Amino acid sequence: VLVLDDGSTDATPEILARYAAEHPDRLSWERHENIGQARTLNRGFEGARGELVGYLSSDDVQLPGSVSRLAGVLADEPEAVLAYPAYRVIDSEGATLDTITPPAYSRRESVRLGDTIVGPGALFRRAALERVGGWDSSLRYLGDLDFWLRLAEIGDFRLVPEPLACWRRHEGALTVADQGIAMARERIRIVEELYAGEVSSDLTAVRTQAYRNAYILAAVVAGPGLNAAGERYHLSDSHARTVSEASGPADPEAKLAEMRERVAAQRATISELRESNEQLKEALAERRPLLRRAAELTPAPLRPYARRLFARRLGSAP
Repeated sequence: VLVLDDGSTDATPEILARYAAEHPDRLSWERHENIGQARTLNRGFEGARGELVGYLSSDDVQLPGSVSRLAGVLADEPEAVLAYPAYRVIDSEGATLDTITPPAYSRRESVRLGDTIVGPGALFRRAALERVGGWDSSLRYLGDLDFWLRLAEIGDFRLVPEPLACWRRHEGALTVADQGIAMARERIRIVEELYAGEVSSDLTAVRTQAYRNAYILAAVVAGPGLNAAGERYHLSDSHARTVSEASGPADPEAKLAEMRERVAAQRATISELRESNEQLKEALAERRPLLRRAAELTPAPLRPYARRLFARRLGSAP
């Protein structure tokens, strides 16, 4: 195990030193000033000597038996370059929030959906890594999406539909705490750069969908508070319901009924506002003759000012 400490400010170095002392033949580590995820991973890839390579970010967890299970798949299928598992989403205390079982990987679906598909815990061949290079260090948020797309060009991926890893969701995670315009632009950039070159016919066929979904997902991270109750726009992620255990099966009829109820409630609100507006118009109509009479009684030098004042009150031109 090779551990790279990317400029931590807590007790990580002391903990790593203790583990390395206890297991000198199994763990080595180094610390450097913060250079970001992509450059740190590339440094780790350069130091890796095994036939198979995998990585874990600081919030990920590799469950017991995962390495042997994934390595076994790659040993049995020499044409595959990567094996990836289902995984659990856990909170800051380790409690399971959801179980995600990704679909079988295809570049077409990854590009169309803007989804990495591959989650934590994957193992891939070092020979394949050396052919495509490491992560693009200019990408801060979506380096994994770009990396898997490049790796999939040279070989197949294999899904192991068992939860063999965990991804920890908490407010301090990069993709949670640092969402915004930069992440949105990065997502659009990946699609634009992909389609700027020559692409296969299956990717050409989903070009419109790829751009549409990229812009929708960019809007999700760029705008705060999407999908909160009572907001103007609502996003229904049909893909999430197919991979998320917590979301349950998609029920089109139930979803349609829910949306009809929301539309009916909005229409009732609009009707109430219209009725209130009519009442205000009637009240103004009753006051209009009185205000005009007051304007006529105003001394001549002040009448232009009075007309403007009463016009504002009546909601009409002087």
